[in-house]
Amino acid sequence: LIIALTPISQFTIQPIFNTVIPFIYRMILGIFGLTPF
Repeated sequence: LIIALTPISQFTIQPIFNTVIPFIYRMILGIFGLTPF
């Protein structure tokens, strides 16, 4: 949490979460067959 609150890691971690989390979210939904793609 301390590292995530620093400005430098904020710019590096935030884009990762913005791309990885939606990908994992779609992958989990895709496993259950809830996504059209």
